[in-house]
Amino acid sequence: MVTAVRGATTVEFDTESDTIDRVLELVDNLFESNKLEEFNIISIIFSVTDDLVAINPAAALRAKGGYGDYPLFCTQEPKSIGALKQAIRVLITWNGDGTKGIPCYLHNAKVLRPDLV
Repeated sequence: MVTAVRGATTVEFDTESDTIDRVLELVDNLFESNKLEEFNIISIIFSVTDDLVAINPAAALRAKGGYGDYPLFCTQEPKSIGALKQAIRVLITWNGDGTKGIPCYLHNAKVLRPDLV
């Protein structure tokens, strides 16, 4: 059964190193809390706000290695009034047993879903 989970984080500075650190922190947390195994992953989709240009989150994840050959994709968030700045969102899909995914919202992204943090 296909299962999905969402998460988000923010970066303090639009640099490659900060983005890589925050992307890895987010994805590692989602893998750990959902007991994800690489062989079950279908895809990982990122979205970013337009103020983050140092490195694509998918490239950031690949830069540190350790993540398999499953598809990674990144898109830009639409602009909207009051939107959270310097935000990275993620949607991970995997072949699971139907157990509901445990989301993860880190740093300033906690405001996106205060009901889940």
